[in-house]
Amino acid sequence: MHLRDTLRETFVELIKASKTSAGDEVYNMRDFNFFNEEHPFVNVSTPNETIEDGHDYGARRRVLTVDVECYDTRENGARFVDQLAWEIEAIFHSNPSLNNTVESCRLQNIAMAFGDNGSLALHGSILTFEVTYVTNISSEEDDAVFFEALKGMIKK
Repeated sequence: MHLRDTLRETFVELIKASKTSAGDEVYNMRDFNFFNEEHPFVNVSTPNETIEDGHDYGARRRVLTVDVECYDTRENGARFVDQLAWEIEAIFHSNPSLNNTVESCRLQNIAMAFGDNGSLALHGSILTFEVTYVTNISSEEDDAVFFEALKGMIKK
């Protein structure tokens, strides 16, 4: 499993464990399907990652953008998603290293959203976090073995 997936799951687990007003309706973007049900839900997605220049192999710093999207379709949805966003902000403010798994996790932005198709109004609050972590890239020797094996799998 790639660390991006692990980090998304960490966000989901921390939000669920904190017993927010969304309850267990917290999803990893890979498992999420939107249904027109009248309940709040949270979706965790990772739209972007930047990798630090300057290192070909060894430790590399990565900055992952994590969006925590709070949605509600009920009549009082706008107030609800504001409250839910506040609850989620507090979770990560008090745990900036995600249980010592990352270098830092900082809230960068909160965007408000609203959509209406005539029969359903969708209220949203999207919290954007910047998560900095470090990975270790294998050496050139390891890559040579990998690419040699890969060449044998690719058909011309």
